[in-house]
Amino acid sequence: MNTVTFGQLDATMRSFGLRVREVAGKGRVYEHPQLGIIHVLPNRPLREKAQPFHIASSRKLLEEFGIARPDEFTARLIQSQPSATA
Repeated sequence: MNTVTFGQLDATMRSFGLRVREVAGKGRVYEHPQLGIIHVLPNRPLREKAQPFHIASSRKLLEEFGIARPDEFTARLIQSQPSATA
């Protein structure tokens, strides 16, 4: 079962150097100026669960541009999860 939120995905994308801006009616636009990456995710509440295809497309994009291996992406995604004791 997927427990990853849009907030965790946002934190992970930012941790790899992508900047984010919100575009009304469009979504969250993640950009990496040096590499010319543009990736759009829906503008959903940060506590809402992300769909598996949002996670997969983000991971694949970072892999294809040589920013992160899948295991690095997964490790940072796990690090972004709130602790069970918090």
